[in-house]
Amino acid sequence: SQPPVGLVQLLHAQAAVSARVARHYLESSSLRERDLGAFHLQRATRRLRLAGLPADDDAVAALREVLRAAEARAATPFGRDARRSSTPDGAGGGGGYGGGE
Repeated sequence: SQPPVGLVQLLHAQAAVSARVARHYLESSSLRERDLGAFHLQRATRRLRLAGLPADDDAVAALREVLRAAEARAATPFGRDARRSSTPDGAGGGGGYGGGE
């Protein structure tokens, strides 16, 4: 059984908002914010499914592809900045214990 038409439109609108929020957070360098982006993608996908779209629908498939890419990026904690040192003394600024001894 399909949900009422007004509910379907509301679910589509909510899915669109969740997808926009997700895209914002997925570009963050913060792992926590990228996780939040993935959460919003899952929410958008679920709302489209609740609206009656099948799993193989183009909109659902597109959101799932973005989610897969987000999960792959989350697997590398530093994303684009993986070469950058995560410690202050690793960046050449000194300050490490026993440096040079």
